[in-house]
Amino acid sequence: LMPLTDLVDPFHAVDGGGNCLPGPCWPFGMVRPGPDTVNHNTSGYASGEDLRHISHAHVSGTGGAGRYGTIGIVPLLSRPDARSLAFPISDESARPGLYAATLRPRQGFGELANAGGVRLELTAGKRCAVHRWTWDEGTEPWVRIDLGFAIGGDGLGGWARWLDDRTLICTAQFKGGWGHDLPWTVHARIEFDHPAAVMNAYGPGLKGRIGGQDWQGPGLQLCARFDARRVEARVGISYVSPAQAQRNLDEVRGRTFEQVVAAAAAAWEGVLGRARVAGGSDRDTRLWHTLMLRLFTMPGDHGTDEVPWFNARRRHFNDLYCLWDSVRCANSLFTLFDPGFAADLANCLTEIGEQTGWIPDAWIMGGSAQVQGGCSAAVLFAEAAAKGLRGFDAAPALAALRRTQDTPSPDPFRLGRFPGHGGRGFLDTSVKNCASRTVEYGFHDHCTAALARAVGDRVYADTCAARAERLWENWHPEHRCFAPRHPDGSWAAFDPWKPSCRDFWNDPHFYEGTGHDYAITAWHAIDGLVARHGGAEGFIAHLDRCRERIWHWKEINLHLPWLYHWAGRPDLGAAALRQVMDAKVGPGRSGMGDNEDMGAWSSWWITGAMGLCPVPGTARWLIGVPRFAEIVLTPPGMARPLTIRTAGAAPGTGCVTGVTLDGMAIDRSWLDHGDLARGGELVITLGDQPTGWGRVPPPCG
Repeated sequence: LMPLTDLVDPFHAVDGGGNCLPGPCWPFGMVRPGPDTVNHNTSGYASGEDLRHISHAHVSGTGGAGRYGTIGIVPLLSRPDARSLAFPISDESARPGLYAATLRPRQGFGELANAGGVRLELTAGKRCAVHRWTWDEGTEPWVRIDLGFAIGGDGLGGWARWLDDRTLICTAQFKGGWGHDLPWTVHARIEFDHPAAVMNAYGPGLKGRIGGQDWQGPGLQLCARFDARRVEARVGISYVSPAQAQRNLDEVRGRTFEQVVAAAAAAWEGVLGRARVAGGSDRDTRLWHTLMLRLFTMPGDHGTDEVPWFNARRRHFNDLYCLWDSVRCANSLFTLFDPGFAADLANCLTEIGEQTGWIPDAWIMGGSAQVQGGCSAAVLFAEAAAKGLRGFDAAPALAALRRTQDTPSPDPFRLGRFPGHGGRGFLDTSVKNCASRTVEYGFHDHCTAALARAVGDRVYADTCAARAERLWENWHPEHRCFAPRHPDGSWAAFDPWKPSCRDFWNDPHFYEGTGHDYAITAWHAIDGLVARHGGAEGFIAHLDRCRERIWHWKEINLHLPWLYHWAGRPDLGAAALRQVMDAKVGPGRSGMGDNEDMGAWSSWWITGAMGLCPVPGTARWLIGVPRFAEIVLTPPGMARPLTIRTAGAAPGTGCVTGVTLDGMAIDRSWLDHGDLARGGELVITLGDQPTGWGRVPPPCG
């Protein structure tokens, strides 16, 4: 059988706003190596640009500004000079576990113009990378190591020591990049399989050679010349110490380059094999497997021994970038595809809250980044409790969440909440993004109430539920959405269909969206929205109008087609979802309509292709039209496979006319998580015309 990794395109969505990483990495790998180009996206890479170097830490699929790009290594064609700052890339190829390209000199550089090139190959372990370079005749095998560059932020200085002519250890410090300005340190141990004939260093702040071995200074770069035409370098990375970097390198010690590639490919084969699909188009089949890889790329798993910011007792994850994106769908999908990870992630957030006093919305290198809405972890916690995730500790999660939401914050843009909401039920126009934050605070209060009920704290549950209900005080009957209010309580002027400024993340009232976008993010209040639009027919008309006038497809409104379920017309939602999925995600380097954002878009497409949609903060899954004839799930912990089959019309067409689970008819348009997690056979019958199936709206809350 064809390996599932052959169906993955690592170059998918690297451009066009997707910002995905083309380089190799492991599922949730701490190290994510890849190419950095001169002009680049947040991942460090952009197609058609010259290569600066290969570096060992990247984010993938993120918006905002970039980060990392640190410990850069690149093979050169001659002694380093101004002509070796960047090289054109040709003959690029990639598959899970391997990236390769050829570098040649740019035309017009004298004697170098007719020189040969160098073939670079790159693979990865969980915490390390392995490089292999093969130089053509007519070139000089040199390698440059850059300790001063960062995709985002600034280099503060570097230190390096040659232990011998094959081994280099180094440390570099940085600050900045997306999220926060806190300094952070990266350590590396680099082991070459051939001795360096020449070892040198340079940089604008170079302080000189110390004791014949050490180099230090800002902007530090090192170079080495080799007498061999093929050289390998193994790079261990640590955020704790050089000694830890050496231990991290042990995972590839004694393995050939090909064996490291095979191990990475096998790791991805295992992840992809948890959800096998058949009977779909070639386009959809390749997208499915590619987006599965994207889903499992971030965050990075640091275990308990790669956590320099505090003494971690639980499995720790870095580059949560951001929960505001992932709780829309990705975290829910993990409860089905990898429930152990889902529980560990929730416990990690609890521990960060315990150690720092605040649960983050985005957690990067030991610091909280911008809070884009409220405390999105409330959604994740409520869902973990509702689904009964094994290993999730709900009581300490509630304690950490309560402290985060109720403690006055010294900096509400990064930590906790803005004051005022608890007493008034809204944030006024003195707060940036006041209306969208008000909506999200309301939903998060609802989720906190659900978590408190699960723990048995009925008093706090009632307090949070009452706060959530006050969201309706912000309903604007004319605009039919939640609206911004001035400090005196009067309505502020706004357009419910369009942001007021081009940089829409700076909209004074709604973050990255509009009033009608945010109205549909109040998942606990969808039945109230239906009523306030005049009932099912009025709500259908509103959803149709939203689809026509929606300003920008973002995480906050990707679920819009599924809301037709609450009008008793899942058939209309199936047609709308099909249209959006085909329009917004496709093959190719520009195959995604927006930032991938830690699985937000990938999980939305995958769940849509499964004919399922999670309702965030609950144990509920909506039922729709699968795009495959058969999907077989065998994730860790599932006692027996879950098989989703279609019958009747061709997969991906028509609407649902009937559902059975293990032979029992399901008349409602939703399932509980336990129905799926225990495995079995789900048969979804499709037809050209709707029947009476799914006419009863799902419950809310």
